[in-house]
Amino acid sequence: MIYEFSVLTSDEVRRINQQYDKTVKFKDGTTKITTNLVDKTYKNTREIDAHTPEYRYCLDTIHKAFSKTDVLGSVYIMNDITPPIMSEYPEGGFYTEHVDSILIQGLRTDHSLSVFLSDPDEYEGGELVIGNGDAQQSFKCKAGNVLIYPTGLQHKVNKVTKGKRRVAIMWATSSISDPVMRNELIILGRAISNTVHYLENNEEDLLKRQELLVPLEQVRSNLLRTYGDIRQRFS
Repeated sequence: MIYEFSVLTSDEVRRINQQYDKTVKFKDGTTKITTNLVDKTYKNTREIDAHTPEYRYCLDTIHKAFSKTDVLGSVYIMNDITPPIMSEYPEGGFYTEHVDSILIQGLRTDHSLSVFLSDPDEYEGGELVIGNGDAQQSFKCKAGNVLIYPTGLQHKVNKVTKGKRRVAIMWATSSISDPVMRNELIILGRAISNTVHYLENNEEDLLKRQELLVPLEQVRSNLLRTYGDIRQRFS
């Protein structure tokens, strides 16, 4: 399943883009076949060097935003998240069909996260194309939105024909190692979250809200307790 929601404000997006414009230290994006390497046959991108103050600013801004977004843990049941790769696809940039590594920065990769930093009208081409069996879906999300999808899916980024595509890329380990149970718990978590929002707007009786929600939370909590690796996140 693939999910999208807002995670950065327009001001946070603006300030992160200022760091891209300020930095003088980019490095070529790497691809991993047997070892990390630069090969522009497969991938033509660049990244803000992680040893720069501009990268640190982006890292801190994204970390603070994620810390305020409780759904990453409560709904999407993520434990650890890698530091972001602050990537830029210049005109002519692309990434051919690939599957991300099982381990990245020492973490098992269950979720892939792309935080879009450029609005769709700021560049042409550059669609993130995710395959699932014989079907493919293309995405050009609003700046500030995160797209979450299973790391095991094949995907690519089409060539940027005009402008620049900027995106922060991360990976996360789920609390649930079983992918089927993980997906079902995410569906249940989203349903509970939507029910909470509906009841807040349509049911004034707090005891009635509790009566409706507690059985759902009981089922989800017991499944997480049985199948999950639950610990404090994003501290």
